[in-house]
Amino acid sequence: SIAEYCSKLLSSGKPEDEASVRTIVIHILNIWEKLPSQTYPLWTDITEAIGFYPYIEKNNGTMKLNSFSDEIRQKSFLSDYLGTATYMHREQKRLSDYLLAGKNVITSAPTSFGKSLLIEEVVASRKYANIVVIQPTLALLDETRIKLKKYNDYYKIIVRTSQPVSKEKGNLFLLTAERVMEYEPLPHIDFLIIDEFYKLSLRRVD
Repeated sequence: SIAEYCSKLLSSGKPEDEASVRTIVIHILNIWEKLPSQTYPLWTDITEAIGFYPYIEKNNGTMKLNSFSDEIRQKSFLSDYLGTATYMHREQKRLSDYLLAGKNVITSAPTSFGKSLLIEEVVASRKYANIVVIQPTLALLDETRIKLKKYNDYYKIIVRTSQPVSKEKGNLFLLTAERVMEYEPLPHIDFLIIDEFYKLSLRRVD
């Protein structure tokens, strides 16, 4: 009955109804092992319909796509640069396509959205020589550094204002807003990411 309710919501075509289905599916996926196995195909169809392809890949032992067209659709959400097992959900893929086409994007998304995966996708593409990632805390920057250090062959990772830029390879600046302002001389920046950009405002206290 819950799957039927989700199908009716999806058929309405309204964004708010699809958002409700996404919330329900997240809860369903959290209790996936407790569901009757007979309902797996129902929920796989619904999960595919809302573009949650990373979850289909993660649960590929029990979530089987039912047609060749489903499989083709899933493959279109495969990351272009992060290997053969990294799938994006629909909104991630849409943003990735925008970013790699050189467009400017402002996005508001929850913590679990996967923005860090998008940052890694841009870095892994090696499309941009000098990249700046601004994050509000050193702890967040250190997490990003650990995740991106695998790209050392292509980028010098700069986390301090005392580190000079590399002329032999690209430069990946991982800095707070204050440190970016202090870094001199800053080379031409090809790609800029400001994470949690609302925290740049001194008028806000949240």
